[in-house]
Amino acid sequence: PDGRAKMLLEWDEVKSRFPFEILLFFGGGFVLAEGFDAAGLTAWLGKELSGIGAVPLIMLVALVGGVTAGFTEVISNMATVTVLLPLVAALGVSIGVDPRLFMLTVCFSSSFAFMTPMATAPNLVVFSTGHVTLPEMMRHGAVLNAVAVLLWAVVAVTLLPAAAGAGVWAPQVRTMP
Repeated sequence: PDGRAKMLLEWDEVKSRFPFEILLFFGGGFVLAEGFDAAGLTAWLGKELSGIGAVPLIMLVALVGGVTAGFTEVISNMATVTVLLPLVAALGVSIGVDPRLFMLTVCFSSSFAFMTPMATAPNLVVFSTGHVTLPEMMRHGAVLNAVAVLLWAVVAVTLLPAAAGAGVWAPQVRTMP
């Protein structure tokens, strides 16, 4: 009525309500992974780790799962997955194992974060009650992490190839010696 247009959305409102830190966080993880790839670090690391192919597959899966779970205790799941996926894909290719096995291991193991309050929001909620001390959380969390990683390794090497069916995954995955 007064002839002045009213904005539907003001920039100050966007700045105050949009979580830019989350956008930067996710974007930073993607940029880091792309940087690894563009610099050749992913391919180089995959090539350098090719000798690890002599290790039994179930142990490799457990190792990748354990490293992933360890990273997730101190950095976010998303950042862990973003950084590790290209590395484990290159590892799989270099040792003749379907890379999806290691990529799925990273994806699942990034949720095995039971040791520290900062690892996940539920951990923080439990810790903030004051009923659980940090040493207790770390001790019990380490056991949970180990059990989860080992259970995943068994499932990934035994059940997943069978579930994938002939011609999908199973024929490509190297079996234990």
